[in-house]
Amino acid sequence: MKKNLTGIVINTLFWLVQIVILVGVIALEDVAGKKMGVLRHVTYKKSVYESTYFTPDLMRLYTWILVLLGIFALLLSVYNIVKGKNKIIKRWSMTTVAINLGGLLYIIMVDSQALRAYHYFLIVTFIIVGLHHTRLLIGIITFDNSKMKKELLRV
Repeated sequence: MKKNLTGIVINTLFWLVQIVILVGVIALEDVAGKKMGVLRHVTYKKSVYESTYFTPDLMRLYTWILVLLGIFALLLSVYNIVKGKNKIIKRWSMTTVAINLGGLLYIIMVDSQALRAYHYFLIVTFIIVGLHHTRLLIGIITFDNSKMKKELLRV
């Protein structure tokens, strides 16, 4: 029971961090339309980010990275479904595929001119996708090691 409670608390904190980050960027987008200082900051950072971190070539690279990570998570999800492996890893891999697909569609579909804080949304998208993949990798390592320990204790 205590182990399950710890897992629930960690999972809740994981989702809470993502929601807080996303709400913060949404608030930044909203305030940028109302406050001139915030609009100046967002406009300045947009010009800086467009010339450094979000050039067209780098955006193509980021898109391909998201595609490869999505394929990895999808293959892992299919493997877990076919083999009937751990339900938690199966759920996490499906969630990771959905988040990755959402991030990829966001990059492809949303025009950078439509949002003032577009680059902040991109940064948050990459952070959330990275968090999901990190959680998935930690889950795979943790659950595989616990299975190995159980098998060693049986012998």
